Amino acid sequence: MFELFLQSIKLYTAKAINTYELYLIHFIAKIIAAIYVQIFIIVLFLLAITFFSIGLSLWIGNLIGVTYWGFIIISIIYLIVGILLSKIKSGFLKKQIIDSITKKM
Repeated sequence: MFELFLQSIKLYTAKAINTYELYLIHFIAKIIAAIYVQIFIIVLFLLAITFFSIGLSLWIGNLIGVTYWGFIIISIIYLIVGILLSKIKSGFLKKQIIDSITKKM
């Protein structure tokens, strides 16, 4: 009788461990898939920004008459935006990133 009970406990434990392993694999797969999707979206966004910046730089340079001035002006704009973002990153951006990661879990 006790052997049967012990065997039932071993079987239940093995099935429970297997279930938790499958749950963990599924959970990790969801997180990895979400990360891949985010990386893909970020790459597409960066490509769009790059081509937009090149086009805008060429257009501004054409308006001014000197092509490289368009690139200098766009670079200065990006520099100003980068400085502003670095000033507010400690609060707003860090909170947004943490919230995005924890929402996925």
